[in-house]
Amino acid sequence: MQEKKTLTFVVPAYNMTEYLERCVESLIASKRNDDIEVLIVDDGSSDGTLEMAKTFEARNPGIVRAIHQENKGHGGAVNTGIAAASGMYVKVVDADDWVGPESLEQVMAVLRGKDEPLDMLVTNYVYDKVGKRNKHVVNFRHAMEPGKRLTWDDLGHFGLTEYILMHALIYRTAVVRESKMQLPEHTFYVDFIYAYQPFPWVKSLQYVDTPFYHYRPRRAERADGRDDPTRGPAAARQPVHGARHPRTRYGARRPIPLHDSFSGDSEFRRERFHDFVARSGELREEEGHVGGYRGVFADDLQGRA
Repeated sequence: MQEKKTLTFVVPAYNMTEYLERCVESLIASKRNDDIEVLIVDDGSSDGTLEMAKTFEARNPGIVRAIHQENKGHGGAVNTGIAAASGMYVKVVDADDWVGPESLEQVMAVLRGKDEPLDMLVTNYVYDKVGKRNKHVVNFRHAMEPGKRLTWDDLGHFGLTEYILMHALIYRTAVVRESKMQLPEHTFYVDFIYAYQPFPWVKSLQYVDTPFYHYRPRRAERADGRDDPTRGPAAARQPVHGARHPRTRYGARRPIPLHDSFSGDSEFRRERFHDFVARSGELREEEGHVGGYRGVFADDLQGRA
């Protein structure tokens, strides 16, 4: 497939009229945006999200595109966006999150300047909690040297709070498609599967030390929290690592340091991650716990290796 754009932003959206404008405006704020694509995937909203998306499309022809589908959950909306993406690179941005304008310029400059495409770009992300003056920024300076083309062998050790999540990642679109990733529908925490499944296909990466992604934590109205009507604001988007989730039976243990999780040859790594994804997809909604990803931990994988 011939890429028409440099970067595609996939925006899963369900009843997001309150937040969608800020999100979309941040994605097209680059001084040059003709090579940016924004796909707003309306996931069966009932509040006018689709009409708002169509308005953005009319205002920004050739850049913003509204896509409608029957409700499939956050994972289903991401799948639809990945399938429709025309950019060389792809990034998922939830409709109530946004990106920083200066960071957007930095990221686009890096992506445009590559004669040989990267498989993955890593940036910092910000826990941008409303009302909190000091925002927590997750960076990867201890593990990655910024501004250089890297391989897995170049990485150092990640700290306990340095989580590689979906918020930090931009993938080459072909890498995601080669991984044959299909996120489970109507399932919580599928962003962990999105973050990890393509890793075995990643051969080159680069770290840009900039607070690119602004994550608005703990709200029940997100696309990945609506499937459970009893899910309150305190439960929505609870961290899987570092604490016991109030609605699961599983206690969180040490998260996988990225460097440690890639030992062995490529076939072995691929086999382990396929096994992980298969197990994660089975963690759907059942009585007694949230129907999503409970977390993959170092001792789980080491015990199965």
